[in-house]
Amino acid sequence: MIHTVYGRNENINENRIVVLKEFIKYLTDNKEECLNETMINAGWFGETEIVKFLIKNGANKGYKNQNDLGLLECSERVEKQFKDSSLKEFLKNNQ
Repeated sequence: MIHTVYGRNENINENRIVVLKEFIKYLTDNKEECLNETMINAGWFGETEIVKFLIKNGANKGYKNQNDLGLLECSERVEKQFKDSSLKEFLKNNQ
């Protein structure tokens, strides 16, 4: 599931969300962990719409991975790397 959101490409986000919807139907073991890790990966690339979708479907917005990386850290990277503050704005407006 994580590889579905690998890389930054806003032109195919709708298609990625369709694929994620199908994956989610079949998650049984470690569902929350899978959603959380996929959310962090999407956040790392600044895919805000995918992050929103994953949170809506059970990902924990406050989750941090084994490297202590959470959405806040991802949003700071995305703002510097891609000049995109949409993830940071989303987090600010949805505390």
